[in-house]
Formats: sequence, structure tokens, C-alpha cells
Amino acid sequence: MRCSTRAWRCSTWCSDSGFIRTLRELTLTSSGTTRLLDRMEGAGLVRRVASPEDRRVALVEPTPEGRTTFLRAAAVHAEMVERFFVGPLSAGDYRRLTAALGEIDRALREAAD
Repeated sequence: MRCSTRAWRCSTWCSDSGFIRTLRELTLTSSGTTRLLDRMEGAGLVRRVASPEDRRVALVEPTPEGRTTFLRAAAVHAEMVERFFVGPLSAGDYRRLTAALGEIDRALREAAD
């Protein structure tokens, strides 16, 4: 399993502006989302369906193959989190990590408002 190097570049985390720049790099634009959905639809993972409330809107739903793929990916993700982020920590370190991540989450939510 390979991680995106863009998400882990140390130099971008050295300042607030670098952190915000990294967040923007990881965010999909509307056109980027459309291209991603086009590829996922082409791979048979999702299908677009008309919205019953608004004809201008297309809803996206997973296909059976898409659900299976998602569940497989979620299982691998959970295994990697356990292996590399939870398993190596003592119970005390794990509590400190989750508390710190909670603080980071709160700060990011406040900055987004």
C-alpha cells in the first residue's frame, strides 16, 4: 500500500500557510469531482441517477461492485491504522494521541466556519 507523497511532504507543514496549502491540494474542486466520478463510473463503481426533486441534479450511488470495493478498502484502511497508529502505542500514549487529534479536529472545524 502506498501513500500519496503530496499528503506527507514535511516542508508544507512548516507554517500555517503551508498547512492551508496542503489542505487545498487535498480538496477536490467541482470539476475534479466530476472527473473522479467519471472515472469511477467508467470502472463500474458508481452510477449517476436523476434526482427526484431537482432535474438539474444528478445523484451518485454505488454499484454492487462499488460497495464491495469500498468495504474492502475500508478494511485495509482500518488494518493499516491499527498496525501503524494504534498498535505501537501504549494505552496512555493512545489516550494522548486521541485527545490531541480531537483538539486538531476542533481547530480545523472552527477555522472552516
